Amino acid sequence: MKSKQLIRFYFKAEVLNAGLDEMMMRCAYKSGRAGGLKTADKIISIIETKMELQGLWAYLDGAMNRLSGNEREVLKFYGGLRGGVRRMPDECAREIKRCAAKFTRRVKRVGAYGNALRLLGMYYCLL
Repeated sequence: MKSKQLIRFYFKAEVLNAGLDEMMMRCAYKSGRAGGLKTADKIISIIETKMELQGLWAYLDGAMNRLSGNEREVLKFYGGLRGGVRRMPDECAREIKRCAAKFTRRVKRVGAYGNALRLLGMYYCLL
């Protein structure tokens, strides 16, 4: 997974959490019409997903807390960009790349969260 996607997930985790809550509520509302056991299994899988993503977010939070406030603001701006940094002024692009590289060095063990990364890839469209 690209570092920009991890940065976007870190800063927009509440949006993803709200989307997963909405999915759980829809499943709960449909439980009257569908089989209750099947719906319960879906809700349990969504809760497990939220738990896995919470662990990943906590790891990313530990890495972010070691960065300065200015660097976090730069990464928040970078995570919110729809495109890349090619059309930005050189100085701004250089600062974004420097902060992203520093963040990437801090999250070297992100591969240990393989299942959470896979789940994030599945639900990334909710961001």
